[in-house]
Amino acid sequence: MRILLVEDNLLVAHVGRKVLEDKGDVTLVGSGEEAIKSLQEGWTNQPFDLVFLDIGLPGISGPETLVELRRLEAEEARPKALVIMLTGSEDRELINRCFETGCDYYLVKPLSKEKVASSFSNLKLDPPQ
Repeated sequence: MRILLVEDNLLVAHVGRKVLEDKGDVTLVGSGEEAIKSLQEGWTNQPFDLVFLDIGLPGISGPETLVELRRLEAEEARPKALVIMLTGSEDRELINRCFETGCDYYLVKPLSKEKVASSFSNLKLDPPQ
């Protein structure tokens, strides 16, 4: 599984990579602009199966990045990537806005193996046993 982790905080990114590395091949980028570029490049090579997208990114925010991603997927007739939004907040309004912009799931940071396992189970990404 190819995973794109979009996180601008280096410590959180390092922890996220460690938590996710047993789930697949993790590519790390630090901005929404880099995320869009990586996803588009993946369409011509090997697409990403899953995107972990931080809400609070510099420049283009996580929700803005997601809106642009969904627009490009529709415009170019690409399959929708599964997107898990990452947030440091448990604010229900913010979480609801993430779902309205097209995310598939959300996790409150910090990332942990247990939270990731739960998200994989809810998204039915666990391999059959």
